[in-house]
Amino acid sequence: QFVVLVDPEAILAMDALERLAGAFGQRPLTGVIGCKVLDGDVETIHHVGLRLLGNGLPSPIGQGETDRGQFNGIHDALTIQMGAMAVRSEVWCELGGLDERFWPAFYERIDFCLRSWLANWAVSVAGDATVTHFGVPDGEYFTADEVESFFRSRAVLLMKHYRAKDWLTRYLPDEIRWLL
Repeated sequence: QFVVLVDPEAILAMDALERLAGAFGQRPLTGVIGCKVLDGDVETIHHVGLRLLGNGLPSPIGQGETDRGQFNGIHDALTIQMGAMAVRSEVWCELGGLDERFWPAFYERIDFCLRSWLANWAVSVAGDATVTHFGVPDGEYFTADEVESFFRSRAVLLMKHYRAKDWLTRYLPDEIRWLL
């Protein structure tokens, strides 16, 4: 019934799959459901879904907040990125899975979520389903290849989803603000 993607540096809570399945039962028009992603201390929220800035940079919802249950329950999100996400099998097949142009990493799940919305399937986060993500440790940085992959993937996403006017009205203003 579902395809579940879990990052190799993430650990699902024991009941996360059960909670994701329950969330799909409550949301028949939702095609993708993500988990509440916690940092390695299991108290700090990494994100409960993402917004995208006009220049395509992700803006994590809830990042840095102490988890006190404020994001429990199910809520819609524009997109999900790291940690874990579940996809209805029919949606996975309809959309053709992840776009390989984003390989080896970055933006592939964001693109999938945007395509889900365009195909009239909602994207949600089940805040009661948690995953702990052990990403880049404090004090460590991405390699030059990872940074290059991130910006290349961002460009692929924008080229795929932006129309001409979006470059002037959304991308350019946010990119200038970000650079300055």
